Amino acid sequence: METSDRIEDAITAYRRAVVADPEHRVAWLNMGIFARRLGHFEDAVVAAERALALDGNDPIALGLLGGALVQLDRAAEAEPAFRRAAELQPADGPAFNNLALALRAQGRLDDAVAAGRTAIEHGPDDAETHVHLAELLLLDRKFEDGFREYE
Repeated sequence: METSDRIEDAITAYRRAVVADPEHRVAWLNMGIFARRLGHFEDAVVAAERALALDGNDPIALGLLGGALVQLDRAAEAEPAFRRAAELQPADGPAFNNLALALRAQGRLDDAVAAGRTAIEHGPDDAETHVHLAELLLLDRKFEDGFREYE
């Protein structure tokens, strides 16, 4: 069975679970994660919002919501979700990296660079975060700093 078929099967199982128990937060969350993997971003938003209605302080659900919204070109709506995830996990570099990506999508490079630098502070060994910050710095025409991040 192909991976996408297996993911669809998992989504179907999670749908059954939330029909049986609409307050099953983990089922909503997992359904949203799998929907996003298949590119069903609207479904991922709905599932993340349902999970957040059950626990508004779930950083995974907030990240899922923000990520799906960015994929739908709704970065301004994603920003509060990423900000809240970063507030809940202030030492989590990826939360700030996600925030930086949402800010970049809005054309707010200075804010994105600041969030990217915070991400580096909390995850100095995360290569992906360095690449994202480098891209932001290069877009902001800060070439020396940008190329240094690639090193």
